[in-house]
Amino acid sequence: MSPALLTGVDFVLLAAGASTRMGRPKALLPGRSGWPLVREWLQLAMDAGIPKPWVVLGAHQDQLLPHLPAGTRLWENRDWAKGGATDSLRSVWPKLRKRVIFTPVDLPPCTVQELQALALSKGESALSHGGALGHPAALDHRLPFPAQRSMREVMLGAVPIPSGPECLLNLNTPKDYQDWITPAG
Repeated sequence: MSPALLTGVDFVLLAAGASTRMGRPKALLPGRSGWPLVREWLQLAMDAGIPKPWVVLGAHQDQLLPHLPAGTRLWENRDWAKGGATDSLRSVWPKLRKRVIFTPVDLPPCTVQELQALALSKGESALSHGGALGHPAALDHRLPFPAQRSMREVMLGAVPIPSGPECLLNLNTPKDYQDWITPAG
């Protein structure tokens, strides 16, 4: 049975970066499903009931396009080289109209249930583990995007949504990725 559509929610996958520390596009790294992370995240959003997720593209746009599922909305961050994930979210913010769940592409995908919990939460919220906030996170679009504050400052008061330790991982380097994709045990 498919979940109810979360029509009041936008999901934004931030995939504009150059992936210099990884040495290849992080968005194209195979996830545990075998799909590239970009596809795995977007499919997860659709499986959670978000019918038309957004992806913010930049450095490797042409390489990522063939991996995007039908229904994905595209946004190009033309200034991707000048900023980071917060700047990518800021670039697409005017196009969003709803509750916004966002995550960088270089994190292990969460579960459908965790995305739904973020969608149904109020105000700022984020997956968390051991008292630390991770990703994905959610904001209400009714609030103006915090132009002069970092995302870390915005999320300081976020409501934690309990999750496993993977919500704190960042797959920045080949070692980070190998440690995640081939867990001990």
